Amino acid sequence: FLSREDSLKLARVEHALHGDKGVGGSRGSIGAYSKMGCKVTIGHSHTPGIRDGVFQTGVTGSLNMGYNTKPTTWLHAHVVLHADGKRQMVITVGSDYAAP
Repeated sequence: FLSREDSLKLARVEHALHGDKGVGGSRGSIGAYSKMGCKVTIGHSHTPGIRDGVFQTGVTGSLNMGYNTKPTTWLHAHVVLHADGKRQMVITVGSDYAAP
């Protein structure tokens, strides 16, 4: 497990940032991380997205946690890092999957 101070760069992409903490103590978001100027993969929000070098995963658990209400932007989505450094978003719906 990594601590908050650790870095994990693979293929020049930072993977150690969960996505909840932003720069200088601000709240984390895909928009905030996109201003850092480096490639990052984050999670935290349960809503997948891609913006200016930042890939944000979706949720792996239940889409109905009891505290989240519909409508929702939550999706089962994972980010795959390929050997050449390219990333790919894989979204699953039921037993199907798609790579946009």
